[in-house]
Amino acid sequence: EEIDVPITGNMPGCTKGTASCDGLDSNGCEVNTTSDIANCGTCGKQCGPYNNGMAGCAAGKCTLVCKPGLGDCNNILADGCEAALNTNANCGSCGKACPNIQSCVNFQCQ
Repeated sequence: EEIDVPITGNMPGCTKGTASCDGLDSNGCEVNTTSDIANCGTCGKQCGPYNNGMAGCAAGKCTLVCKPGLGDCNNILADGCEAALNTNANCGSCGKACPNIQSCVNFQCQ
């Protein structure tokens, strides 16, 4: 999906995915809004920081990479990687529940 990026600084010729976020015509379209975590998708949209994970920006949308053993099971970036993936409810991945007779051991139902 393409994102229309507002262009500030009256910079004619900024291509889609770039913008002049500082408003200075002298340095052109200085921001890549498809990958800049401080200007993700548009000028001033900050990604993160997120709990237990690393913020990123891909294709103009904020992304989250969780630390090993954790997951963003509720798909809410604001609270980061909130779920441990070594529980019977989330064994190895979000929503992978172990059957009643099994337990999650080393991220696998056994």
